[in-house]
Amino acid sequence: MTNSDYNTTKRAFSHLSDTQRGKLEILAKEGAFYHVYLADVGVRVYHENRKHSRPKDHRKYSKTFFKELEKAIVMNDKQPRLHSSVGTFVHTYQRKHSDERILCTKTVYKLIDQGVLSIQNIDLPMKTKLRARNKKKLGRSIDEREPAVLS
Repeated sequence: MTNSDYNTTKRAFSHLSDTQRGKLEILAKEGAFYHVYLADVGVRVYHENRKHSRPKDHRKYSKTFFKELEKAIVMNDKQPRLHSSVGTFVHTYQRKHSDERILCTKTVYKLIDQGVLSIQNIDLPMKTKLRARNKKKLGRSIDEREPAVLS
């Protein structure tokens, strides 16, 4: 069943082009929208900010977080699973250790998918359960049946 009663639209954002920056500068000179805007300064600031932006290295985060995550998620003969999902663990850990710097749930899942962490997708029962390739096929489709059977 699908729900068509949603009212949010997907928004896509992009950076300003040089042409758009020039138009903003013209509008600013005409007294519209902005008090002062200089396109060349905007381009310089944009490129300077892009130079300094780097993806965060997961090793800069709490080491105990990763140890506890593995203990909580990976099930073995000696200890049952402590948390049902990565999200549950992340939020619980964050509440208990507010002074530590930890990753968000989405980033943890991304690291698991990339194989960076010792946890694998097979260790996450809900994730493997939701995959389409794991769904059982219950016989042939009606479209594949013989016409004599359908009538």
